[in-house]
Amino acid sequence: ISRAAGVARIAWGGRQLVLHDLGGLLGLPRLRSRGAGPALIVRLGDSRWALRVDQVAAQTDIVVGGLGE
Repeated sequence: ISRAAGVARIAWGGRQLVLHDLGGLLGLPRLRSRGAGPALIVRLGDSRWALRVDQVAAQTDIVVGGLGE
């Protein structure tokens, strides 16, 4: 984890991703300090997001497809 201008970033796949706190995005209280901890990488097309999480209970790969209109 690196920090520049108060923004935490992680290196992943040759990219620097801004590290967002998932609990904060969902309006939940923080359970861990801002130190090192697990992160979840979410991909949608060419976009990637890094989400800081409290813990990882299991790991799985999923594919989500559109249902049409």
